[in-house]
Amino acid sequence: MKRLLFALAALGGLSGGYSPAFAQSWTPTSAPSSAWLAVASSADGTRFVAAISGGPICTSTDSGATWTPTSAGNRNWAAVASSADGSKLVGAVAVGGSVYASTNAGAAWTETSATNQPWVGVASSADGSRLVAAAYGGPIYTSTDGGATWTTTNAPNAYWAAVTSSADGSNLLAATYGGLIYRSTNSGTTWTLSGAPSQSWAALASSADGSKAWAAAYGGAIYASTNFGTTWAPSGAPVANWYSVASSADGTKLVAVIFNGGIYASTNSGTTWELTSAPASQWASVASSADGLTLVAAVYGGPIYVSGARPKLSLTLAGTNVTLAWPTNAPGCALQQNTNVVAASWTAVTNAPTVTNSQYNVMVPLSGGPHFYRLGSPVYVSGARPKLSLTIAGANVTLAWPTNAPGCALQQNTNLVTTNWTAVTNAPTVTNSQYCVVVPLSGVRHFYRLRSQ
Repeated sequence: MKRLLFALAALGGLSGGYSPAFAQSWTPTSAPSSAWLAVASSADGTRFVAAISGGPICTSTDSGATWTPTSAGNRNWAAVASSADGSKLVGAVAVGGSVYASTNAGAAWTETSATNQPWVGVASSADGSRLVAAAYGGPIYTSTDGGATWTTTNAPNAYWAAVTSSADGSNLLAATYGGLIYRSTNSGTTWTLSGAPSQSWAALASSADGSKAWAAAYGGAIYASTNFGTTWAPSGAPVANWYSVASSADGTKLVAVIFNGGIYASTNSGTTWELTSAPASQWASVASSADGLTLVAAVYGGPIYVSGARPKLSLTLAGTNVTLAWPTNAPGCALQQNTNVVAASWTAVTNAPTVTNSQYNVMVPLSGGPHFYRLGSPVYVSGARPKLSLTIAGANVTLAWPTNAPGCALQQNTNLVTTNWTAVTNAPTVTNSQYCVVVPLSGVRHFYRLRSQ
């Protein structure tokens, strides 16, 4: 009897197993280079929404693999926000425009009753019902019905730069450019001045409950609060032209972007930060999934990048075999199998993958009984390190490592003692159970290493 087959994508790694190197690998998506100004993510990191200044709002339902322009129209979009499930979206127009909302993941948009303002920021509760929006040189507005109606709050008219909201929409923060930070603990009914210093604030982020918060200053530091924005202190981030910051739901994983700079990440709520491998660029916006493992960042005048995006696992039946496939730009995933989807005993599929059309392919025979497959993070024996070999052939060099170590990313550097290692983007092929990457020889000295993703 043929066995039942199920392909499960993006179910994460095994409990107690491999821990990825957070935010260290960034890949450009298929989104075209444009004046991207804002991005937002669903809680699971599969749905993104991104806005172009002077262009459309685009959405992705596959963690950035593909993008679709929506019917929101070409406008001077300044900000976007998303509900946790990605179904309810909101976009704010920068100059003389309104706030638009979608209740069907961007398929259709409706202009809300918000007045025309120079909108600069918008944030949403997890269910998409409670919204907060700020106007540059104007007031702060809130909505409790997904934007159908709006209320002017008692926050002062100011040159607002950013707003953020807790998941339930009760704890709000709003920052002014060249000024202070205000807080509300009652969904915007009243606002009080926080203890943050006067800075050129550019971005805000908070944990899901609002207890932890971060404020990024353009030309300054990133400040942190652990008491709902009451008091603030500088985090471990360097002084830079910070432009956007995002947080995981629990507030432990952070990512922040620099305009005309790089991307920094933290795994300890901002105590320390590490420069990632993302290229220096005009980073304009960054967003995070709830678990902090899937990130999306937009370049003003460039593409959209993703880190940790969960790849799609596809399944194709052919006779007495089934082929499982996933993208080669997700080399940190291991194909695993189980006969019970709720059991913890997932085991590795040991068949060596082949590469066809930028897809890893593994063929397994059909047999009796149900089988489930997923892409998970591989588990290694503590301290076990795969061997990276190097072979010179003519004007090229081939770097190879075992296919039973798929969680390793090939990186390069021209100086062994510096920290600016970058990813080798050449797609690997598979030969004799070895991943192989061919790079040309050049006159510049190069070092290569394998690093866990």
